[in-house]
Amino acid sequence: MDLRISLDDVTKAKPILKASIPLMPFTIVLPQKQEGRLNTTCFRGRGKPLSGNFHLWESLKNLLADTLVREQLFGEILEMITELKAEGKQNPNHRITIDHTHLIGWSSTCPISELPEGTEVAFFAPNDYTEAYKVTDKAVLAKPTKQITFALGFSDPEGKDKWLVKVQTIYPGENVPMGWRHSPRSIPATEAVFFDWTHPGEPIVK
Repeated sequence: MDLRISLDDVTKAKPILKASIPLMPFTIVLPQKQEGRLNTTCFRGRGKPLSGNFHLWESLKNLLADTLVREQLFGEILEMITELKAEGKQNPNHRITIDHTHLIGWSSTCPISELPEGTEVAFFAPNDYTEAYKVTDKAVLAKPTKQITFALGFSDPEGKDKWLVKVQTIYPGENVPMGWRHSPRSIPATEAVFFDWTHPGEPIVK
């Protein structure tokens, strides 16, 4: 069964959003298939220093219980819904990156300039339409980050302002745009190099 979280489920009626943002009902939907996949990428256990893993949270519900995350994410979601309503559109793919005050996990990307000179990298393809480079030296550790990126799809299937916000993926770190069928992409190392899921991360010291 898909995981569904409504605005009221996590806010508990507490006013956490800016008064200037109109409140509209929406439900965050995490398909069961995606939940299983995220358990092998970003929710692999709190404190495990691995590329792409969260340090502070072990599930989507756990993440959304964080007030700082809710304030930013829900504000961004409501602003996007307001824009889509005004344009009479729906949006199957939108990425939101928010900043936390604490280190929240380990990014699976960083510009090569942030790594030691001479770091070994190899060509690889993150998907069928993207070319990039990944770090092969396990002694060069993945970087802790304060950023969280959400890939979301927005729809109002009944046309009654009951919006569904489908979680496509979540990961620690900034958004690095991938190529897709109609727009292949080659990502230069100056923008980002990748770490695979088994790559160890730097210790996070409290």
